[in-house]
Parts: sequence; C-alpha cells; structure tokens
Amino acid sequence: MIKKIIGLVFLGLIIVNIALFVSSIKLGDDIAMYEQTTEKIHEQNLELQKEVARFDSFQYAASEAAALNFVQQSAPVYVGNMEFARK
Repeated sequence: MIKKIIGLVFLGLIIVNIALFVSSIKLGDDIAMYEQTTEKIHEQNLELQKEVARFDSFQYAASEAAALNFVQQSAPVYVGNMEFARK
C-alpha cells in the first residue's frame, strides 16, 4: 500500500516536472521573441533619432528656405521707434 502511494507521488512529481519543463521552454521562446522585438525597436529608434537630428539642423532649414524662395533680409526692422506706433 505504501509502495503504491510512493509510486503515485513520484508519478505526480514526474508529471509536474515535465509540465514545468515544457512551460519553461515556452517562456524561453517568448523571451527570445521579445528580445528580438526590442532590438528591432532600438534600431528603429536610432534611425528616427538620426532623422530628427537632420530635420533639426540649420543646413536643413537653409535648404528648405532656399527651396521655398525665402530671402535673407539685409537690414533688420526694429519696432522700438515710436514712429511705428503712431502710424
């Protein structure tokens, strides 16, 4: 009787061990997938940072201004004079 109980306990432990092993394999696959996804997102982030830096540069602003036919104003106009306020 005790041998049957011990045998059933060992059988139960073996089944639980196999279930945990299969579960850990699935979790390992999920971790690998998430690491690959994180690496792809990191690469996309670097590309977007480069693009933002390019759009933020003065060279980009100057080239866009030239493309839109903006001209550089030669003499600044100051509004500090009172004659502008009287008009």
